[in-house]
Amino acid sequence: SLELKSFRHSSNFDPDAKNPYNTLFRNSSLFSKTLEVYQIRIGQEYLEKMLGGFIAKVCQEGLVCDPDPKKYRDSHVKNYNALLGYLEELWDRIYSTSNDIPEQLKDEW
Repeated sequence: SLELKSFRHSSNFDPDAKNPYNTLFRNSSLFSKTLEVYQIRIGQEYLEKMLGGFIAKVCQEGLVCDPDPKKYRDSHVKNYNALLGYLEELWDRIYSTSNDIPEQLKDEW
């Protein structure tokens, strides 16, 4: 696969390593990188399901959410309320989709 080819060409790939434990368990080993790519792949669908619509909504609405009164004297309360609304919606999405987290990620973490 493309990921495997890129690992082979990375500076951390050492096919001649004498001790397999040094290669297998270090932070930048082929195994740890492969595991990371695997977790990203299986988690991506969940994240897209959970966050995709939310991110599209935030971008489409284009609301200012910076509650700094120094920057936004007349609208900092409105901005704060917009930010709070988005955070509540995001939290609800995380909570309501927590059962949809792939089992492989639940077992790992």
